Amino acid sequence: MSKGDMKLARNMRRLMAERGWSAKRMTYEADVSKSTVDYLLNGQRGATLAMLRKIRSALGCTWDELLGY
Repeated sequence: MSKGDMKLARNMRRLMAERGWSAKRMTYEADVSKSTVDYLLNGQRGATLAMLRKIRSALGCTWDELLGY
């Protein structure tokens, strides 16, 4: 698990909570699999650029808000 993976997981959880979204809702909104969302929320898998784009678009956030850089 890298620091970047943990930042992404923390930021995803925060952004989802702000919207009142569950992991299931994130799966639907971002059009990614439930296992992908679970792995990302647990910081267990690095995200591809395509995944990050889908997640950022679904959340309607900036890259900075999502990645924390």
